[in-house]
Amino acid sequence: SEEQQREMGEAAGRAAAQEALGRASSMAREGFASAKSYVTNSPTSLRVMCFCLGGATFVIYVLGLFNIFGVLYPTEYTLNIFVMLFGLLTMILEANPAWINSTKALKLLYHHAFFLSNPLG
Repeated sequence: SEEQQREMGEAAGRAAAQEALGRASSMAREGFASAKSYVTNSPTSLRVMCFCLGGATFVIYVLGLFNIFGVLYPTEYTLNIFVMLFGLLTMILEANPAWINSTKALKLLYHHAFFLSNPLG
């Protein structure tokens, strides 16, 4: 009788754990789908934030080029230029399309690096 109660308790525990795992899995899937949809649709606030962070990256690494102690480390200058260009690229990609469509830069960028135009790029 005690053993039956213990087995019934274990079975109830397993069932509750499986139900909780199923709910958690379902909620995680919904959360990931929602986040993917949010990022894919690129709401204005997210684009503005990325544009500003790209601009901040650009400015910080331009200032890094003026570091007089960096003369001893040429790789630091190379890295500054590299990251500065990525900040500029981020600004170009996240800018309002109405500003950039008339320029050749974005068209050229999308032509030679088309993978950057999709959300996973």
